[in-house]
Amino acid sequence: MTHLHPTQSAHRVSAPAWPCALFALVLGCGGDLCGPFAADQAEHVGDLSFNFKEACKRVCDLRVTGDLRVDDTTLTDLDALSCVTEVEGSVFLLWGDHLTDVSGLDRLARVGGDLHLVGHGNNEPIKGFDGLTELGGHLIIAGFDGESIDAFNGLRHAEGGITLRYLSALTELGGFRSLESAGS
Repeated sequence: MTHLHPTQSAHRVSAPAWPCALFALVLGCGGDLCGPFAADQAEHVGDLSFNFKEACKRVCDLRVTGDLRVDDTTLTDLDALSCVTEVEGSVFLLWGDHLTDVSGLDRLARVGGDLHLVGHGNNEPIKGFDGLTELGGHLIIAGFDGESIDAFNGLRHAEGGITLRYLSALTELGGFRSLESAGS
């Protein structure tokens, strides 16, 4: 196993099924093209932040061993992260006023640490993250001016609990339809 310094970027492909990798490079990630071959899975060693826009260019399923940080407040979507299925560390998302679509993180199923969603001038409702089922730390939602939250419908466990702060316009709290436990 290759170990890299956390500031280095690395992807490790999990299987040598070159036909799937070739199809993924040429045609994009199409699960049906690869069939039972799992060559389109990779691992990003360390934190993923400034270089996340390139993270999913050559893989379909990406596991991040460190933290995922998104703090570019000019983003309009998170499509560049559509391959991320697991983050072993924490996720920090500074939700800028241009960000209207977080469906790029729909495949994120597990976060080992905390999930921080921090609003920055955004008055859109919070939607998405329905693919997330397990959260090893806290879910912290803070600083949004939107009136509603309808998200995290697949989340079953938030081991550290759920904290909502500075949500002055919040009038409707939906979502969390599968939640079984929050907090220790």
